[in-house]
Amino acid sequence: MKGYIDNVNLISEKAKINVNSILVQNIIAHITKPHDHIKIIACIPSRQDVVIVDTINQITITSNDFSNKFIWSLLNSKLLNWYSYLFIFAKAIRTMHFDNTVTERIPIPKISSKQQQPFITLVDKILADKKTGNDTSALEREIDVLVYGLYGLSEEEIAIVEGK
Repeated sequence: MKGYIDNVNLISEKAKINVNSILVQNIIAHITKPHDHIKIIACIPSRQDVVIVDTINQITITSNDFSNKFIWSLLNSKLLNWYSYLFIFAKAIRTMHFDNTVTERIPIPKISSKQQQPFITLVDKILADKKTGNDTSALEREIDVLVYGLYGLSEEEIAIVEGK
């Protein structure tokens, strides 16, 4: 069968999907319209019986302080994409790798499990809607609003992030 590895001993531990992880595309997409920005493409794996190739980076949440759904919501937010583009990638447009040197520079606020719950609830709705092919843009906007509040942005700062 194409793509099937029969001997599990040939698979490196690094290639296996860990529980409570997030998978992120290694190369960041640069987008020019309506304005220059990037899109971090992250997902929460639903299976652990597949292997990761070198175009995917895995972030494993090993601390009980954070839910992978909370971190996923931050990575997919407009604010952290804007921040990463300007302050980590310095407005680069080619070959931006999402690896440890990037992830360690992303500011993640330490909040309680209870404070993470609104994010997690929205992520659960987004994941359910994506499975059925429903539009999730309104839910994604709700996450952006929560993230702006989490980082204490003013209306003027939000307008800058959103390119207005």
